[in-house]
Amino acid sequence: MENNSLIPSIEKEIAACKKILAGLTAEKENIMPQLEKARYINADVIHLIERQYDDKIENKKMDIEDMETYVQGLLKKQAQNA
Repeated sequence: MENNSLIPSIEKEIAACKKILAGLTAEKENIMPQLEKARYINADVIHLIERQYDDKIENKKMDIEDMETYVQGLLKKQAQNA
């Protein structure tokens, strides 16, 4: 029964993380072209910002993947115990 109570909470967190991921991706797609057009921002700064976005996006994707894997494990365990 303990696993049953964890699954909805984790699924809510997965949904929240997916929302954050979508926001980060949209923000990056909006910001990067603007930075590339800016006259007084050098390429090193632009690449640094782009790398930071990429790192945050990748980390959020890994968080989602880890939680989804965990939920799948809980569901398998639940099915085995049924």
